[in-house]
Amino acid sequence: MQFYDVAPRGINDEERRSWFWGFRDVEGLYLHPLGLEIQIDHVHRTFSDWKILQIVYNGQKRASPELLIEDYKKGNIKKLKIPTPTPEQNLYSTYKRRGESEMKVPLQGPKLIEPDGHRYKIHGLHVTYMHWEFNINTKASTGVQLFDIKFQKERIAYELSFQEACVFYSGYGPAQGITNYYDVSWFIGAYINELVVGVDCPDTATFLDVDFFLKSENPFRIKKGICVFEEHASVPLRRHYASDFHGSYFFYGGLGDYRLVVRSIANVWNYDYIFDYIFHLNGAIEVQVYSTGYVQSAFPLDDELRYGSKMASFMMANIHQHLFHYKVDLDINGRSNMYSTLDISTETFKSPWYSNFNKTQFKFELNKKSTEEEANYKTANEARYDIFYNDQVENEFKNKRAYRILNHGRTPYLLSKSSETNAARWAKFPLAVSKYKDNEISSTSIYANNGPRNPVVDFEKFISDNETLKNEDLVAWVTLGVLHIPHTEDIPSTTTAGSQVRFFILPFNYFPECPSMSSPNAVHITPKGANGINLNTFGTSHKSNCVQKQNGPASYDGRVYDAN
Repeated sequence: MQFYDVAPRGINDEERRSWFWGFRDVEGLYLHPLGLEIQIDHVHRTFSDWKILQIVYNGQKRASPELLIEDYKKGNIKKLKIPTPTPEQNLYSTYKRRGESEMKVPLQGPKLIEPDGHRYKIHGLHVTYMHWEFNINTKASTGVQLFDIKFQKERIAYELSFQEACVFYSGYGPAQGITNYYDVSWFIGAYINELVVGVDCPDTATFLDVDFFLKSENPFRIKKGICVFEEHASVPLRRHYASDFHGSYFFYGGLGDYRLVVRSIANVWNYDYIFDYIFHLNGAIEVQVYSTGYVQSAFPLDDELRYGSKMASFMMANIHQHLFHYKVDLDINGRSNMYSTLDISTETFKSPWYSNFNKTQFKFELNKKSTEEEANYKTANEARYDIFYNDQVENEFKNKRAYRILNHGRTPYLLSKSSETNAARWAKFPLAVSKYKDNEISSTSIYANNGPRNPVVDFEKFISDNETLKNEDLVAWVTLGVLHIPHTEDIPSTTTAGSQVRFFILPFNYFPECPSMSSPNAVHITPKGANGINLNTFGTSHKSNCVQKQNGPASYDGRVYDAN
């Protein structure tokens, strides 16, 4: 049996009364709850002063283990008999293959190759790729951060960094019913782990070791904790087929979506989070998070079943919400920036070209946000563009040279009235904007789990002081999230397909045209004669000069090393 604790540590921030629940010690133990939960008071620094406050077995509460044993022997308690798992092929939580194979003879899947080798460079922690360059940093509490991000030698952002991951649960039992996790308090950044070649990252990736100095007298090293690789997204970045509508065409033009990915994967108990920073050839940045790993299960008491689905004979999993928060410190043409929305609405008017015809159509208008309160409390209209720009810098057509934040991971924040989620007040805002301050570096703290009701860092205070946003150094804060009702296909674990959330940082009138036009990877084709073509690849050969050695999972180590 293995015991694991949940957070928060009590029903108020002063308590240190944690629930521990028991699981069978097998592969995927998270899916084998045993219906035994113990609450321990550990407020004292001296271990001998700790004490058990209550114990719950099969939904029945007793004040001590001794009383539970006494009633168990007397037959005054409803007993459980959970069969021991049989051979591993019948263990539903294992990752070992089972079921009828799709192939009689297993064949390898497609692999990424780089015919001319890496097209990016890494010097220390400084990365250059095409027109991009940036610096990588790692933080024990939050993980990978990027600094001084430039495109075509112009800074787009000073900082792009993950801030917090929360998981808020519903439930009936004492452990499941209280569970709300703030993963930075568990030092999610230091729980990134070695990446497996060919599974977690392509064979072509460059792997970086990561050192931390945490919970130890000596620093420790995670081998291959970060990977950097270029990929083709298997979709065009842009393309057009110009039909002549007579069975042929005038031209075809296209460019593959080549992009650079910086990836790390963190494991916090049962869940694994895949964090990607993605750099596209058109000057766009994509930030993406995938959830995988095991669901947190509960023992299927009758009252527990209101909150989830039974997935095995003695196991169920409950509804919960994943929330992720990011900091985006944009510097668009300098640090003197404005934040505005382009609010989209409709209008109906009588057409000047037709009698008795009224046209309803879209329109938009620029709405400059002067203060933090105006920006964050009066922007309920979701039909809008959120743009950041220097008010003194325009392109040749008198448009502001701007960048736009587009959130594809918006999620309803249903727990805004719960005091247990006060440390995640940032979740109220899919996008929040604040004036930069030296004492507002992060939207959370490592103490959030132990003090969620009166948090050390209260994000709402970042914007409640109502600072001006006119021509200031601005910081955007982006919330992503997903609601998860577990189901049997989450066995053995949640898949990444459908569990990813993302946002984009996109140029908006910043460049005179799409900057990917400079890429020699473009293809331009025109017809030639009856069956021929004129093919222009702009000097790029489509022959392979080399194919990398395939290392695959066999190169995995998985151990932590002394960094000295």
